Amino acid sequence: MNNEADPVWTDIRCVLPIGNGRLVLSAWPGLRITPAGDAWIDPEASATTLADLSDLGVSVLVGLCEQTDLPPQAIAQLRHRTRQGSVRLLHAPIRDYHPPDDHFLRHWRVLSAFLHGQIETGAAISITCSYGAGRSGTVAALLLAEHGLPMTAAIRQVRAEFHEAIESAVQEGWLLKQFPAEKSNIRP
Repeated sequence: MNNEADPVWTDIRCVLPIGNGRLVLSAWPGLRITPAGDAWIDPEASATTLADLSDLGVSVLVGLCEQTDLPPQAIAQLRHRTRQGSVRLLHAPIRDYHPPDDHFLRHWRVLSAFLHGQIETGAAISITCSYGAGRSGTVAALLLAEHGLPMTAAIRQVRAEFHEAIESAVQEGWLLKQFPAEKSNIRP
């Protein structure tokens, strides 16, 4: 999906099968960061990524970035753009390079049930963070394990499709702690 011949390409990292549906890992649509660390949204890249997500049948986009990861108004702008395309944006922030925290987990039971319901209908769910690797990969592996895949296999599957996924040892360790071998295959 990354077309180096074209100066604007999609921010989609990979597509993973899950049950009747698919998980689509991506960077925040159009997010660009300068070498100095300044974040901005490239409107053309954002539009391209959203069009590609639409082509993949994405109905829900789960945004994992914290507001501080993004330029001002980026969440509101993406919410506006996704509504125009009939995609529902759900914002569930996780700190960069970290696993989900207690605040995230308090909301996860409801969010997870909703996402698994969408997956059962054959929906494609996009999971997005700054780059589409760490937090997105962590949540993708979590969903795969909740859906019945042993956690080690879920981590392997995500990384087989996008080798940079689940960026930090703390993210991987958290996943393995949530689903030790004897607890795998249990939905929340």
